[in-house]
Amino acid sequence: MDYIFYRIYLFYKKKDDSPVLSGILFLAMLKLSIIFLLVTVLNLITDGVLSKNNTNLSKNMVYAIILTPSCIMFILDIIRYKRSKVSDLVRIYQYKKLNKTIKLWQIFILPILIIVFSLFLISIFGNMTSPAFK
Repeated sequence: MDYIFYRIYLFYKKKDDSPVLSGILFLAMLKLSIIFLLVTVLNLITDGVLSKNNTNLSKNMVYAIILTPSCIMFILDIIRYKRSKVSDLVRIYQYKKLNKTIKLWQIFILPILIIVFSLFLISIFGNMTSPAFK
C-alpha cells in the first residue's frame, strides 16, 4: 500500500492537487473495493450471511460491519501518511525499478478490476443455493 500511495502522491504532486489527501482517498477507494470483494466471497460461501436474505441482520448492522473497518482504515491512513512519512516514502521508492515496470494507469485501474471481478463472481456463482457450493 505504501508503494501505491507513493505513486498516487507523485501523480497529484505534479498537478498541485493536494497529493497527500488524494493518495489517502485513493487508498480508501482501493480498500473499499477489497472489502467489497471479501464480502462478496463471504456471501457466496455462506449463502448470503451479509445479504438482505438473512433476516437476523438488519440493514444498519450490515452497514456497520462494512463501514466501521473502512472508517478505521481511513483514519489510520491519515495518521500514517502525514508529511514526514511521505518524505520517507519518496526516499525509499524514488529509484526503484518498479517505477518503470508498473505504469500509473495500472495502479488507477486496480480498484475497477477488483470490483469487476467481484461482480463477475456474483454473476457466475450467485445463483448457487447452498453454502460452499456443495
